[in-house]
Amino acid sequence: MTTQAALRARFSRPPVGLFAVVMGIAGLSLAWRRASHQLAAPSSVADVLAVVAALLWLTLAVLYVAKAIRFSDVVRAEITDPVRMPFAAAITVALLLVATAFATPAPALATVIWWPAALAHLAITVAVLTSWFGGSHLTLPQVLPTWFIPIVGNLVTPLAGPQIGSRTLSWIAFGVGVAFYLALLPLILGRYILVPQPVPGHLRPVFAILIAPPAVALVAAHSLLPSSTGGWHSWVLLAGAATFAALLLGCAPRVAKAPYGPPWWALSFPLAALTTAVIVMVPHLGAGATALAWVLLTVTSSVVVALAVRSLQDLAAPAAAPAGSALESTA
Repeated sequence: MTTQAALRARFSRPPVGLFAVVMGIAGLSLAWRRASHQLAAPSSVADVLAVVAALLWLTLAVLYVAKAIRFSDVVRAEITDPVRMPFAAAITVALLLVATAFATPAPALATVIWWPAALAHLAITVAVLTSWFGGSHLTLPQVLPTWFIPIVGNLVTPLAGPQIGSRTLSWIAFGVGVAFYLALLPLILGRYILVPQPVPGHLRPVFAILIAPPAVALVAAHSLLPSSTGGWHSWVLLAGAATFAALLLGCAPRVAKAPYGPPWWALSFPLAALTTAVIVMVPHLGAGATALAWVLLTVTSSVVVALAVRSLQDLAAPAAAPAGSALESTA
């Protein structure tokens, strides 16, 4: 390998999809924060996770800016390719989650983070939708749950928006997220049910992303209209998230055969979102709800810790190919 090729292989990292790691850690912070309010869990866990998520986002952002300066062609390919473009939205979704994680311990800081993240994410949503509607010649086998990132990412905006940002902008983002989620869901389900070509093995874990939209929508609706929690919409959304979780459990043997890589982090945020949704619904779920919430919180925390340990091991080991390449491939 030539010196130039070696430099390119080393510094063309990180792939934009690695911001999904921040989503998982920040999402777990939100679950622990909700647990501290409703289950008497220690708030210090949520605080530590929020700080870790923020530092990781900053680290990845600096590395990605350096990558954009040194290898602008690689970044341009990532953010203009209609298949890989949705991963760019993980940057702003992760930042919105970081803002939400700091909403309780540092609301002033959270506000400063929330506004640019919310506005930037709406802009990315428009850019992605414009690309999809612009004759990009996409085919159904290329449709994956990762496409929810720019769309359903808008549902993250209202999680703390009414408290630290703008209720109006939160409602707009909520409307955009729900409308296009309902439009995109049939395509993604159709891809899994009707397309003979299977999802590539290394991308099997991204099926877990299907859990996130209804779970995040439930928590977002609770933030916008707390008094409505427990209404019919809450039960519908919780049932949807639980159904996809059950499907993931049923597919676990196949998912487990996927080689480890960044796509495995697709498990983290959806599980954290489901856990948070269940905690929100604890007062309405009846007997055993608290125990169920603790079980989910324990499982989700264990998954994130396991993924973090494995990722650190891989980071310490020499890699034959740039980390994260599998995450961005839909071939």
